[in-house]
Amino acid sequence: MAISHSTDGDAITREMIRAAMQRLSNKRRRHTYVTKKEILKVLFKTKYLLPDSNPVKDHLAYYWYLEGPYSERVYDCLDDLVESGVVVRRKTTKSETYRLGSNHTIKPLVTSDDLDAARRTIDGVVNDFVNVNDMVREIYRYAPYSWYTTYNLKFRPRFRNYCNAVLEPRPPTYKIKNVRSWLEDIVVDYPTAPAFLGHRRVVMDFAKMLSAVIASDPHHKHGHLLHTLLTLCDKIWTVFAYGVRVEHHDEYYDGRLDDWRRMYEQEMDKLDVEVVKQVEVFDDIVQDNTRLAPEIEKILENPDMGNFTPLTPEVIRNTC
Repeated sequence: MAISHSTDGDAITREMIRAAMQRLSNKRRRHTYVTKKEILKVLFKTKYLLPDSNPVKDHLAYYWYLEGPYSERVYDCLDDLVESGVVVRRKTTKSETYRLGSNHTIKPLVTSDDLDAARRTIDGVVNDFVNVNDMVREIYRYAPYSWYTTYNLKFRPRFRNYCNAVLEPRPPTYKIKNVRSWLEDIVVDYPTAPAFLGHRRVVMDFAKMLSAVIASDPHHKHGHLLHTLLTLCDKIWTVFAYGVRVEHHDEYYDGRLDDWRRMYEQEMDKLDVEVVKQVEVFDDIVQDNTRLAPEIEKILENPDMGNFTPLTPEVIRNTC
């Protein structure tokens, strides 16, 4: 039995949420509460694995954003399930978790052959689910740009750790050569899509400034400038996420595209102005201390090269 054309799309999404929660709870047995992030990531991978011929796929509407794939539709339908009593929400000062109500742990909200196939896909996804962090990293494999992993999962948290160590001060977990290596990664791995050319220039300016600071012994001379760069590091990621949302979203969100594009352009303008201001502050240091591989320097000096094809970090290192 196929899904009826009269079936409410949100009802299909709600059933997928119920099925995901049921499978997650069964896997844990006694630990029946699950998080929004777990539900979101399980259903995203389910969507990815479903064949295009299965209409359930269209009702799991996502866009790529700050922490990877995100779905307001899934979250809204989860809230609907809480209001109707199908799902119970538990709030604490530190977290918000969910479990199925006792009357809704087995019986589907909607039935069809397509939904049965989707539920079987959910089973496989949950069975492969080790923990949330591993799921997030695994989901990033499906990102439209590998820079999601290079910058947000690798460079940004490590750079924050390094900065905090220098600013406290305490012995850093990572050495300066590590920071330089991660910096080269985010340069060579940056996407060349025309929509991100302005942001690409900002990233290259950021790389110049950071390279100069870490080459000038930040523990003794310019440690205070790391705080500025750390703040800029986070803003760079936020604006990038605004841009990716414009370029990579499901049709369900098309009505919001103009607002999203306007927001990206406004925030990109603000970021550009801030980076230009900081480049002037860092100018003397940049002139004296940039210390990156020649291939990386070429990219930094020519960020607009239209025929540039990114090399992998491994290739860069093997040829330097």
